[in-house]
Amino acid sequence: MEEKNQDNVQENVALNGNLDLASFTRAQQKMIKTSEQYDPYAGHYYCAGWYRKDYTPERIRDIVERGSLNEKRELSNYFFKTNGYYRQTILAYANLLKYAGLLIPNPSNGKKLSNSNISKRYYGALNLMEVMKLPEFYSKVANSILVNGIYYGMIISKDKNSFSYVDLPYEYCRTRYQDIFGNDLIEFNVEYFDTILCQKDREETLKLYPSVVSKAYRNKKRVDPWVILPAEIGICFILFDGSPCFLSMLLKQHLDKA
Repeated sequence: MEEKNQDNVQENVALNGNLDLASFTRAQQKMIKTSEQYDPYAGHYYCAGWYRKDYTPERIRDIVERGSLNEKRELSNYFFKTNGYYRQTILAYANLLKYAGLLIPNPSNGKKLSNSNISKRYYGALNLMEVMKLPEFYSKVANSILVNGIYYGMIISKDKNSFSYVDLPYEYCRTRYQDIFGNDLIEFNVEYFDTILCQKDREETLKLYPSVVSKAYRNKKRVDPWVILPAEIGICFILFDGSPCFLSMLLKQHLDKA
């Protein structure tokens, strides 16, 4: 059975489930790399039709000690898919916590939680926390951080009854700035959509993204393909310097066998 690549763009629709992202699945099957710098499949091995990247002990040492960030992430992704011990360790740490949400009401002076308007907002917020499925979301975020050193995502819709988002491929994202509140701002390379060869699928996919992204892609006069996502829709978690933190395991494991 051919293993599908699910690392680039996925979806998580809560409650009503009326956001259909099936086009992503079709589009993923047709994605190709646009350059060596942005290769969504670099270093990945698939049982049917995909190339295997050979990592010698010397090559592993060179990447771990002196490799670029992308090389380290490719190495980590490859062994996460092919090395049972490396995968088991990451999954164990990613699911170590319960990731439970905590909502603390803070009514202003003279008001109580029992007040109808405050109570309505409070229980609405509780409902939204249930909709967001925080344990599942943060477990996936933790897994991505341990494998890639970073997680990128984008909120598609959010209201009191639904919350949906897409995972963004790290090969097409970067973060260099913060807003005044200290939030990391995501820059997204809209050339990502060029990897969707079928125009119909590309248009369907673009409709799912916020207008700030789709307009940037359709702007024929654009020179810079990078668009900064508003902090309200960008989701970014970085571990330390953004490098996978368990790579030393690979170094020890393979050098011991050499």
